[in-house]
Amino acid sequence: MVAQKEAGLKVYYAKKGRRGEEGKTPRVALLLEMGRLGMVGKDLNITFFVESEQSKTVIDAEQAEIKTALKKSFNTIAVNTVVNKRKIEQFDETDISPVTKKLLDLTI
Repeated sequence: MVAQKEAGLKVYYAKKGRRGEEGKTPRVALLLEMGRLGMVGKDLNITFFVESEQSKTVIDAEQAEIKTALKKSFNTIAVNTVVNKRKIEQFDETDISPVTKKLLDLTI
């Protein structure tokens, strides 16, 4: 029997010493069980905080794909990308209290 989860996060790093893998950036996969999070049929706002305009451009180019992947689960979807190094630096220091099962904070 497989345990049901509300969310899952995987981070993929390039393997050291593997030819063609040098310089590849990490990839992040995020799995959300929307029904178990109580988020089905509602509005969703996603904000990516990034360190550079280059990263912002890459994410902005994928906004349509992100929205398409999520459109069955939400009434409206807003995807924003913000260049904000300070926000990223403060990530470990900032917590919303109290932390609930419905809180999800992802920084790439």
